[in-house]
Amino acid sequence: MSRDRAARVPKIKGVAMLNAVRALRSMDKERARELLPTALHKYLEDERILAVAWYPEADMLELNRALAQLIRPTLRGAKLEETFVHMGRLVADIDLSGMYASLQRGGVDHDLVQRMASGWKQYHDTGSLSASTEGNHIRFELRDFGLPTLELCWIQRGWFLAYVERAASSGQVTVVESQCRLRGAPSCVWDATWK
Repeated sequence: MSRDRAARVPKIKGVAMLNAVRALRSMDKERARELLPTALHKYLEDERILAVAWYPEADMLELNRALAQLIRPTLRGAKLEETFVHMGRLVADIDLSGMYASLQRGGVDHDLVQRMASGWKQYHDTGSLSASTEGNHIRFELRDFGLPTLELCWIQRGWFLAYVERAASSGQVTVVESQCRLRGAPSCVWDATWK
């Protein structure tokens, strides 16, 4: 691996950070300030988040961790994993009600699922997401992401759950992370099935 690639800081597009920043700003700012590293307090202030700018993925991770701590008590005994899955579902609901609404028209269509997966690159400068469909099954695979974490895996699981529920028009969806880089696998894979 080249020195430039090894030193590269993974980035996320500002548009993907906006929901977390807005949520933190609308919640208990003092508690959020306690939860965030001092260097990230700027996101709680009036600093403008530019939708087209790139920000460190590590900043987004810390924003999501703080947000999870603020949301978790409202979920009545939810485990931390369940909180992040819930957050992923919320983000998917926002995404799929707006600019990505067309990705769920016509059910689970191979081409639409491929278009959805290719959208990863619009938000992240590392990693590539692919998806394959067969019957009532979609396999999502994330390769070469620069900041793999449990939190991202859980958020993605929630996003995929909401996407498949909408696209398949089914409330009986299961999404399981069948392999994970954090457990030594070469990529993270989520298998979605529905009835």
